[in-house]
Amino acid sequence: MAMKTLRRLSSMVFLLGLCGLLSAAEASWLSQLAKICAEGNFVSAYADDLKRVGLEPLEVRSGLEHYRFEISPAFSRSVLIDVRVLPDGSADAVAYHVPWDSEPTLLPKTSAKRLSRRQIGHFRRLLEQGEFWSRYYFGWGSGLDTREWIFEGVRDTQHHLFSTAEEVPKHLELAGEYLFSTVVGGKIPR
Repeated sequence: MAMKTLRRLSSMVFLLGLCGLLSAAEASWLSQLAKICAEGNFVSAYADDLKRVGLEPLEVRSGLEHYRFEISPAFSRSVLIDVRVLPDGSADAVAYHVPWDSEPTLLPKTSAKRLSRRQIGHFRRLLEQGEFWSRYYFGWGSGLDTREWIFEGVRDTQHHLFSTAEEVPKHLELAGEYLFSTVVGGKIPR
């Protein structure tokens, strides 16, 4: 709901700018405000999904390597994958099919899998090639079939979050698809 409101605000700013009813500075400021609000709504929705499936925020001080990937397709439930790297280099991964807001009593469907050192190594390489640890990008996309992608990770004392609903950088898209197919099976739904 909030995303639709922000898209409408952006469209309104664009139309008012075309009609000459907004100065360039006003249009720029309103556009930036819409982007900041949308980013806050993405992070807020992600935090709500974590609560819905019973996960706590990632702990940076733990010293453990930990990843989360959430894909929110336009026409189906979000899937959130939690990956905890173990001391032996393998990882425990749990996928949660997140209930919609309208289903507050529905328990999330889960599936779990142990990832080998080779599998988690491949996932890490894709994240590195996609420059996950240094990339900041946020975009809310457009169109009816927009998917929202969120990657979150902790390693050593570093925490990073990347979210977008626009085109995903190739190696991050490959990392998400690899993790999804390995833990859940199949392709990411639209």
